[in-house]
Amino acid sequence: MVQLPNHIPVMVLPEATLFPGATYPMKVSQASHVKLVKDALEMNRFFILANEDTPESIPCPISGLGLIRAAIKVKGSYHLILQGLARIYLEKRISAYPYDTYEISPLVESSGNAKVQESLAEQLKEKVVYVIKNMDVKTFGIVAKVSTTAQFKKKLANPLEDFLTYLKSVQQPGVLADLVASTFIVPGKDRQALLDACSVSDRLRRAIKIFGKTYGLAD
Repeated sequence: MVQLPNHIPVMVLPEATLFPGATYPMKVSQASHVKLVKDALEMNRFFILANEDTPESIPCPISGLGLIRAAIKVKGSYHLILQGLARIYLEKRISAYPYDTYEISPLVESSGNAKVQESLAEQLKEKVVYVIKNMDVKTFGIVAKVSTTAQFKKKLANPLEDFLTYLKSVQQPGVLADLVASTFIVPGKDRQALLDACSVSDRLRRAIKIFGKTYGLAD
């Protein structure tokens, strides 16, 4: 991981979960959040996106460290592309104005039995492939809206084929679980449960169970 400052600003939003490697498009318009983004852009472009743990906007202890990859200011708001870099643990709040700032510590994936992880990863891949091949792709809102050539239409016949190819190429079990979580699991407690899992084997088991429940698959 890149060298991080001691204190990092935290943006707390309901159902916000940022996984390592994932991108997170967002619009920021609340005054304190706009100030946070402005300051981050002028410094190192880092901030933490945290799920709201309680109605009082207390952040979940395990959250996602993000890097602002793109930012466009439109009147009084920002449109961002945030890239997830790592899981972090929020140690303690340092300041609360004009936005929360926390001391953090990075979370390292716990090692485990490689063969067990490979077996779990294959189970997860099989479930994802099954769902993709048997679902209506409109579920993901992937619909061509332009008129195009017959050859291009053929390529768009299954717009998730490229994703399947990429999915099969992922060799790191922890990365696979994060990819499935950020792509297929709806925002809410299930996504946070997967973000919380620093053990790769535990994360894979949770991903298999949650993915199966989400898409109505038998255990």
